[in-house]
Amino acid sequence: MLQELFSNFFGYVFGIGTVAVLCWFSYIYGRNKGIRNDGVSVQQVKEQLDRAERNQQSITDGITTVERGTESIQQQTSDIAESTERVEQSLRDIESKNNRATELVDECEQILSGIGERAKPKD
Repeated sequence: MLQELFSNFFGYVFGIGTVAVLCWFSYIYGRNKGIRNDGVSVQQVKEQLDRAERNQQSITDGITTVERGTESIQQQTSDIAESTERVEQSLRDIESKNNRATELVDECEQILSGIGERAKPKD
């Protein structure tokens, strides 16, 4: 019975020792080489994530710049539309004043022709 207990104990110790040695080798290998998955180390993944973050920031900055440019173009378009409306209103005012001036010239011609008729000597 003692021999059986000793052989079982030896088996357990050997099994636990083997697991401990495997864990130790895994730790050392992972520490020295980086934990790998499909040939990519943690450091490589970190560098890729850092690059992706920088690219994301660069893209975000570009989008912000484009948005500012778009806002500027929209403001310029609005300013041009307002200027166009003012020019159209000025043209309508000029046309109205031109029509009124034509009417006044016609009235003056009628007045002058009436004065001319009255100023003629009677025969």
